[in-house]
Amino acid sequence: MGDKGQTRLIWVMAFFIFALSWLNYTNTKELQNRVAQLQSEIGNIRWQVSNEVSRIESVVTQMKEEERWWTPAELQVLSMDKDLAVVKIAWQLKDYQAGSEVKLNYREGRAGDYKAVAASDQGNGYFSVELPLALKQEPQLTMHVSRLGSSGNVKSTGRSQSVEVAVEETSEFSADFHYHYYISVDDRGTIRTSEVRTLDLQKLSYGMFNHASVFIGIEKDKIEGRLHEMIDQEPGPLYTLQEVFLETKLGADQLVERWSFDKATQQDKRSNIYEVRAVPTQSYDSLFLVLRYSEGLTVERKIPAR
Repeated sequence: MGDKGQTRLIWVMAFFIFALSWLNYTNTKELQNRVAQLQSEIGNIRWQVSNEVSRIESVVTQMKEEERWWTPAELQVLSMDKDLAVVKIAWQLKDYQAGSEVKLNYREGRAGDYKAVAASDQGNGYFSVELPLALKQEPQLTMHVSRLGSSGNVKSTGRSQSVEVAVEETSEFSADFHYHYYISVDDRGTIRTSEVRTLDLQKLSYGMFNHASVFIGIEKDKIEGRLHEMIDQEPGPLYTLQEVFLETKLGADQLVERWSFDKATQQDKRSNIYEVRAVPTQSYDSLFLVLRYSEGLTVERKIPAR
């Protein structure tokens, strides 16, 4: 075959390869478009299904509300001091026979017997009770602890090494102000009871203390702490924070060392910021955060240090 024939053959092969590449590109592009279209259609179907589920849930909720013969209780705090709060719990009966005996049955937490309190008739189917509740002197506290821990042996450059990583842990400390209750109606010996519902009295705790967030960093030879006390609520709390400490202990209560938090140089408009840097010089079993409030109230929280 001459040079011209070879050149013609090369051009024909090149054109053939180009045509195959273009056809493959076109098919791939078409396939991508179809996949994108399918994904769009699937997304649209999911959106429609989600909307339909939400609509059905809304209808079911509305039907339940219409069928319910009473309305869930509403809470109003009438008064509060350092030991006792008086709250008003009110609800409405949609189906009520005059002269029926109406009671609120409640208990604290998930266990124990229910206590029954006769309700006062406020007219037009509205009833209420006033309850004195003992308060727990426990602040709302969120603790974030970061400490160095070994991730085990890791092979690097042919050698086994122990790598240290930060292990983080978050703990929530708060008084449990949840009550369970139900309404009972005694109509000449025929008793109706509502479903059991939860009454959240958590805001009582916020009225006693400012919420605080604590960040503790634990390394081999030092402990650093930072506390943010929220101060944007009005009126102020019944108990005010006065001092904050870190303490190390042996056993249950033998104090080893103590470090005081100081107010940070830079403060926030919505919070008081306290900082501490501790370098333990003696061995200890446990680490504690100690908060001292007004009225001589002291609260201790154990820090998961190890």
